[in-house]
Amino acid sequence: MAATSTKKLFHLLALFVLLLTQLTDSAFLPKSKIKNHTELKPEATNTYIVHCNPHAKPPHFTDLEQWYQSMVASHSSPVHGADYTTRGRILYTYDIVMHGFAVRLTGDEARRMSSFPGVTRVHEDRKFYLQMTRSPGFMGLDPHHGAWNETDFGDGVIIGLIDGGIWPESASFSDHGLGPVRSTWRGKCVDAADFNATLCNRKLVGARAFDVSQSASGMSYGTVPSPRDKDGHGTHVASTAAGAAVPDAGMFMFSRGTARGVAPKARIAMYNACGVQNCQTADIVAAVDAAVKDGVDIISMSLGGDPSADPYDTDAVSVALFGA
Repeated sequence: MAATSTKKLFHLLALFVLLLTQLTDSAFLPKSKIKNHTELKPEATNTYIVHCNPHAKPPHFTDLEQWYQSMVASHSSPVHGADYTTRGRILYTYDIVMHGFAVRLTGDEARRMSSFPGVTRVHEDRKFYLQMTRSPGFMGLDPHHGAWNETDFGDGVIIGLIDGGIWPESASFSDHGLGPVRSTWRGKCVDAADFNATLCNRKLVGARAFDVSQSASGMSYGTVPSPRDKDGHGTHVASTAAGAAVPDAGMFMFSRGTARGVAPKARIAMYNACGVQNCQTADIVAAVDAAVKDGVDIISMSLGGDPSADPYDTDAVSVALFGA
């Protein structure tokens, strides 16, 4: 009887061990043994640009594309299976602006690919968005509602530009449809070389020149002080800020459309403080001073200087603008 009980107990223990082995076998198997397990999901792939040095191509490859395919095949994750090595993974090959290829890789594959001999760099694909050169869109302005509509496109505002002059004959400075200039405006247009005060209108309400420092420094290069633009910069900036609508505008038949400034109904006062080469601090400060006296609402300066120059609290132009 005791022998029979012992035999039954042995059989029960054997059955328990067998069941335990079946239940836990998959948990203890190496990953290479369970690559096709239904619970295992391959890592997500993304597009990467692999920048390569073409001179590093091993001689046994007949061409660069064969080399690229070899790289992808040798760096493919085993969880994807043999058929996934190169088929459909290489999206582009580049051989003009750079040498390399675009490929779908997992993050781990990309890291390993970056250390492959001959690979200069692996760039993760990034998103870019269509952009336009229209500043109003950048600032969120809409012609049907918001600040643009509420201010009637800047009507009545006077922008003082400290720049290199203006070309008043441009259609961007037409005063068509504008009302009278406000009575508190104290600015003026002057007669000067190649410029007549009568060229001003209800759009261009001020035009003066400041070149005393340029002349004293011998940097006027023989030019006579005038609000007239010498190189187009001031005209460009003025039309960008407050140019009137000009239909069918373009550059040699390119980008045709209506050109207008950010505030197309605003008025412009040009204070030419720059010569053909540069602008002097003393002339700039004088122009800022005059603009404030005249009663401008906004001062626009598209000027740059030495980044190692004086700090703001000791820079004359900064002090003048702070005082404005």
